[in-house]
Amino acid sequence: AEVRDLAAEARLAAEHLDDDPARLAAIGERRRVLRDLCRKYGPELADVVRFGEEASGRLAELESHGDTVAELHERRGNILGRLAAAQKSVLSARRKAAPKLAKAVETRLRALALPHAEIRIDVPESDTDPAGDGVNILISTNPGNPPAPLSKVASGGELARVMLALRLVLTQAPGVR
Repeated sequence: AEVRDLAAEARLAAEHLDDDPARLAAIGERRRVLRDLCRKYGPELADVVRFGEEASGRLAELESHGDTVAELHERRGNILGRLAAAQKSVLSARRKAAPKLAKAVETRLRALALPHAEIRIDVPESDTDPAGDGVNILISTNPGNPPAPLSKVASGGELARVMLALRLVLTQAPGVR
């Protein structure tokens, strides 16, 4: 009796099934795609779903990088502007201090047996050195000679005395320890 009831239920269920070949083909295609995805991204459907969620998150992150890049370019521009202003300020301060430093070194050189020494400190500006880091020291140890680059015209003894004079002046400057 129970088997007959089950058979009747099965017949009834079969009668209500749609015999739609297009729907059957779509279901078959969907199963094939799911099988391929499982083969590629994990043995279980849960692995495929997890991969999809991670990929969606990564895509959103990558798409938001466009905004980040624009923000970084803007920050870079602001920083470069502040850097250029600071470099101009440093260059100006160095150019202002150069004659005072030269005079103080000349005074020390007179005490170091170079009574006619004339020092000039040039602080040039260039595209590669906008803050004037490359300072040129020019010296003349004989009256009537124009100052020339220290590295070209100074003897070993003169060079040693200039370095000593610079060291004495700089160590006595305020803020130097």
